[in-house]
Order: sequence, then structure tokens, then C-alpha cells
Amino acid sequence: MNTNGCFSDLLWMPHSQHKISKAWENPNISLNVRCHRVGIPFDPLCSPALENLGFYQIAKMRKINVDKYLISALVECWRPETNTFHLPVGEMTITLQDISCLWGLPIHGKPLVGIADAPWSKLVERLLGIPVDEQHMKQKKRRKGDDNIVVRDSQYSLNLGKLRERFHVLPDNPMDREINWHARALVLEILGSIVFTDTSGDGVPAMYLQFMQNLGQPTEYNWGAAALALLYRQLSMCAEKERLEISGPLLLLQLWSWSRLPLGRPKVIFEKPKGEEPDEEVDEEVHLDYNPIFGAKWCAAHAFDVPHNAGTEYYWNQIDLIREGAVHWQPYDDLLEQMPIQVHDDSDWWFSRGLRELKNAAWGIKCATTRGCKKIGKSVLRSCVGNLLDLNLEPRLQSMLTEARLPLKIEDIPSHDDVSYIAHPPSPPKESNSDVFNEWIYSGKGFTTYLKAGEQ
Repeated sequence: MNTNGCFSDLLWMPHSQHKISKAWENPNISLNVRCHRVGIPFDPLCSPALENLGFYQIAKMRKINVDKYLISALVECWRPETNTFHLPVGEMTITLQDISCLWGLPIHGKPLVGIADAPWSKLVERLLGIPVDEQHMKQKKRRKGDDNIVVRDSQYSLNLGKLRERFHVLPDNPMDREINWHARALVLEILGSIVFTDTSGDGVPAMYLQFMQNLGQPTEYNWGAAALALLYRQLSMCAEKERLEISGPLLLLQLWSWSRLPLGRPKVIFEKPKGEEPDEEVDEEVHLDYNPIFGAKWCAAHAFDVPHNAGTEYYWNQIDLIREGAVHWQPYDDLLEQMPIQVHDDSDWWFSRGLRELKNAAWGIKCATTRGCKKIGKSVLRSCVGNLLDLNLEPRLQSMLTEARLPLKIEDIPSHDDVSYIAHPPSPPKESNSDVFNEWIYSGKGFTTYLKAGEQ
């Protein structure tokens, strides 16, 4: 393909430059992954502050090891051109819905835009309670031209190990400010260890503190979208053939894979194997006493059928065997009612504006083809057709109208209803949990089946 310099290498990646071409040379090659266990313990006294920051659910989750071979196999399926995984069943990707249901992070609000490079010592002292002379910054190593290594302290990243040591235990009878310091330190470690990890793995930027100043009000910031954007960027960069290391929210990617694909998915067990002593702490975590997010499902005790260190080639063979019936397109539906209220409140933000407009158009078309509801359907279509045109989704709308055997022009759709017939309009998309509706909206197939669903 001749791009004539119009597209960057990240947007168009020839096969010879993609990671998959290297897999043919060495099927078991794997990426080095950067993901750490959170060492600062969760304390119930921090719950109000963590809830306001939007990190309560992820802070309650137990630790899970990241499978580098599974991550490597998924990277080899990733295409930067479309930000999707190319699988035998079609294309799939991670969305804000997954961020909300697996981690419970906020997915709407202000973007994380602020000062990136500044002296942070005073802010660290005020928001973490660490005096300037006791602040341990991340150390940077640089090799000079004479091969000598120069070590100097970073001006903006805190050392994660020292942060864990300082906040490993909350003092007895703590004051409110000490509770807030502990909550902010826990969130910083979560960000540096599993959400916004970098390739060094031993530091977290202090700049995130500027978004944690007011712990008395619910967060105004969209942490979930930032995590999703970083994951997309890391996947696209590491799809390049010569990349050897990947960072970012890799645990999220693994939980997404376990929830939707039959790749190394463990079996959740609620009893420890015979011969092992019962662990009261584990039992308390397994039998959750709060409304958990879907991701907490994977924090119970596990039984793994996949052999240890299975290798990237093993997962590649499993990917080749994936068929339509093995994919969980809607894994969260059955447990949605049990999830926290915040997840329900964020459900309107799960999908893009275009997908929401397509859902509304589908509902309008169903009403327009339902006896006694034609006027409602035509009105709904009028309200969303302009937005679909703006989003360049007119071809999709025309395809839907054609499949429903309706005129392509909204004004030509018949709207004369039989006034003697009392009809109950079909449920709007937000209220519809129809399997056939979900099958159509996510696979693009079966629109006619959706239109006929519920007919007497």
C-alpha cells in the first residue's frame, strides 16, 4: 500500500513490521510485562475517600498474576489500524463498558489534563504528609558517552517501594488527615502498579496528586477513559515487530480476555483443596460482603487448567480454535443487577455516541413496523437521523431500513395507525435486555430477527 506519507507507521503497519511476523520465526517469543502487586493494604477507614475518588472497587480486589504469554498472544492479534483484535470470530475490542464492569473506574467527567512537569515536593508534603527531606523520588539511570552510568533522582516520580514502606500500616486511632494520606497513597500505588504502569516499574508520577485534592466530593475526573486510551496506545506500539516490553493496564486486558474468550480462563472455586489449612483472610475475600464489580469474580480462589508457563504458542493454538459459541459477547448481563449503583449510573456512557444513535434508530424502526406504534417510530427516527448523518452512519441506517422493508427517506415511511388497535410499544434500547437485540448490535447480524422478536 502506497501511503504517500499521509499516514503514520502506527496507523498503517505492513505484515513484515507487525509482531505476528516475528511469531512465525519463534512461536514462543513473549513480551516482558510490567505489572506489580499492590502492597499498601486496603483499610475500611479509607472507604469514603476511595469511593469519592472512584477507586473503591479496584482497591478491594485481590491480587492476580498477569500471564505474559496470554498478553503476548493477544498483542499478536491486535491491529493498530482499527484498535481491535482480529480473531476467528471477527473483530473484538475493549470498551468503556469493560472498564466500568471489571474495575469500577469512573468513565465520564473531566479529562486528566493538568501540569505534567513541575516541582511536586510541596504538593507531596501537603497531600501525603511526607516531609520534603523524607521524600524518596524514583532514580533515573543514564549512560554517558564514556559508558559511565549516571544516577540521579527524578523530579516528578515517587519511588513505589518507599511509598509502600511508609504506608504499609495505617496508624492506630488515625486522624482524618492520616486516613486521607493513606487513601491517596493507595490510589497512587494502584495507578503506578496496575493502571498506568511504565516500563521501569518502580515509580509513579506525583502529578496524579493534583486530581486527588478534594476527597469530600465524588471525583470529577475520567480515570477509566485515560486507562483505556493508554491500553490502546500500548497495544498499538507493542504490535511493532521489534518491541520487547509492554506496560499499561495489562491486568484489565487479562480480565477482559477471561470474561469473554476461552483463553486460559480459570475456574472459580470457593473451597481450598484438601490438605491445605483454611485461610480466614482468603475466605473473607472469597465470600464478598459488598456489591462487587464483575472483575471481583476473578479474585476468588482459582483452579487453572492451563499448564504453568504454557507459552505463547499454546495460546495461539487456542485462539485458532475459537468459534462463535465460545465467545461471551455479553458476559455482564446476568450479574448486572448485583453490581454497584455506580456501574448502573455509568451504563449510559458505555458505548460511543454512534452506537447509542444506532440503538435508537433500531428501536424507531421496530416501532415503525409495529401495528399501532408507527407514529412513535417515525418520530424516533426523525430525532436521530441527523445525528447518524453527522457521524457518517447513513449507510448503516439505510441498510437497516432496507432490511425492515421501509422507505429510505424517513418522511416516506407510512405513519397511519389503526386508532382502534391499542398497542404496547416495544421497549426502548436502554430497557431492553433481549438476547437477539444484543446479538444484532454487537455482531451486526440478525437485525430481522430482532425486528420480529416479541411478535404475537
